[in-house]
Amino acid sequence: MYLEGVEVFNFRGLRHLSVNFEPDSTVLIGENTWGKSSLLSLLWQVLGGDEPCKFDISDLYVPIALNKKQEEEKVQLYNATLNTPRPPLNLGFSSKANEEALASFLKDKDSSDFNFVASDVFDQDISTIVVKLIFCEASLGLALSSRRLKRLGEAWQLCDDGLRRVFYRIEAHKDAEGNFVTSHMVTNLQGQTLKCSNDEIIKLIIAMNPVLRMRDSRMDNNLSLDEINDEDSKTLLELTSKISMLEEGDALSHDLNADIETLNLISTKYLSSYGGNIKFNHKQKSRRGIRDLVSKPLSLESLSRLNHEIKSDAPTREKFLLIFLTAALFASKGTREFDHQARPIVILEDVEGRFHPSLLLSFWSIVESLPVQKIVTTNSCDLLTSVPLSRLRRLCRQYYDTRAYQISESHFNADDLRRIAFHIRINRPIALFARVWVLVEGETEMWFIPEIASILGYSLSCEGVRVVEFAQCGLTPLLKIARSLGIATYIITDGDEAGKRYAQTVKAFVKGDLKNHLLVLPAQDIEHYFFQRGYDNVFKQCAGLIGPYNKKQFPSSKIITQAIRKETKPGLALAVLNEMHNRGVGGVPKEMHESIFKIIALAKHTMSFD
Repeated sequence: MYLEGVEVFNFRGLRHLSVNFEPDSTVLIGENTWGKSSLLSLLWQVLGGDEPCKFDISDLYVPIALNKKQEEEKVQLYNATLNTPRPPLNLGFSSKANEEALASFLKDKDSSDFNFVASDVFDQDISTIVVKLIFCEASLGLALSSRRLKRLGEAWQLCDDGLRRVFYRIEAHKDAEGNFVTSHMVTNLQGQTLKCSNDEIIKLIIAMNPVLRMRDSRMDNNLSLDEINDEDSKTLLELTSKISMLEEGDALSHDLNADIETLNLISTKYLSSYGGNIKFNHKQKSRRGIRDLVSKPLSLESLSRLNHEIKSDAPTREKFLLIFLTAALFASKGTREFDHQARPIVILEDVEGRFHPSLLLSFWSIVESLPVQKIVTTNSCDLLTSVPLSRLRRLCRQYYDTRAYQISESHFNADDLRRIAFHIRINRPIALFARVWVLVEGETEMWFIPEIASILGYSLSCEGVRVVEFAQCGLTPLLKIARSLGIATYIITDGDEAGKRYAQTVKAFVKGDLKNHLLVLPAQDIEHYFFQRGYDNVFKQCAGLIGPYNKKQFPSSKIITQAIRKETKPGLALAVLNEMHNRGVGGVPKEMHESIFKIIALAKHTMSFD
């Protein structure tokens, strides 16, 4: 049994969010104020105690209306999404199956985009908190065969996919006397309260799925030893208090081994029933196949190596990390008594703030090996690269509601995943945190676009914009993953035949005004573009043409070729940029000026599908 999904209305910073989780690990990313903390606080409040939670009036979402201009922009974007038809696909795929898969992918996205935009409107009448949690059996028939799961009885509901689920609903609102009251119920598929819905069943659901919350520097336990009567707990807190802040090498080997032995004894007593014991499962890990390699390009330490390092007499970093993890788990547990058959949900928040990147991956190797459900928030590029794409959830606030984007790997073939793994996940993982991708053909544009924005007074990095070169990767895989994650795109292509084909690809993905997402340069390439926009003198200097020359003998194409031969394309780009900085804003060509404004506009309203 695991937490499969949560839908929340009107809780703290969340007006509406629906997100599902993986049985093992789910990684959440998203900007500050976009809802991650509110979501995790909700899970902690609902499943982090011994009793059913009670919401307070201060937990209620406070509606704040957008200004009139923003409302008008939203209506325009909604109308564009609603009224603009998708052009026929003609992307030159050699495989008809690939083209049909892409058509299905776009159709699904169009439907979900439309539904989200239609509901994302201002509502001043916010008076009720509603939380829906869905728990699912881990495999077909398990709810009926497991003695532990049978205890939930009629709460299990058979769904269309053959799996049984429990639907737990919480509502909070003001009653007639002005008190803010919270009610708990178990429902059927239609949302109707079941007869079996009572305090015992609800307490059992909470006891079977306790949340442990671990937060970087705040992982330390806040409990006082005077508040605890249990001797094991006192011993544990004394031990973890001593160990949790130690760096590797600060303790002798025999001290570490003694501490691990003590932790092992206590964790066996209290945590072994749900796999929290620090003795790892020795089951042989299956070999990574091609699909695994491209889905999770950064491999982690194997269980066999972890077991070997833990058994070593030396004070290894694995021992230190293991002690830290165990200490943090128990500190999060506090004084709660877990059901002996509980399956906890471990929440880890921004763990990279505690560790050096290399140590973080070792820590994640240990965390990944724990047979519990994990929900993780991170800003670490390395950690993102080490988890499969299917486990990633990108939270994004559009106007009022927050949307959880995720990737279905079934929409990507192995070649797509390979290209994405190399060009994004390995070489540019920070792009996954961006609001907008500016997709350009080559290195020359990579130099031009950020610097032109700087001349106009914008920092693309600060605006959440990343420039990504697509020529070697191919445009379609990048557009597909950006669309899946809700990342807006702006594409700049040359005016040659290849550029026109790229433009046709973009048309298949964009609904609304294509001009807001595409610039086809009015020249065969970017060098000819700047030559024709008043920077011919720079090209002539770089080509060595100083003073009078025969224009018939040296047409523009020959001058550009000679300048590239002498300076290289990046060197020539830097020379043009140097001259552009000297000229200032007036030196920025009109098309580039307009494109930067459109890119910034995309970053401001974060709408990826207009």
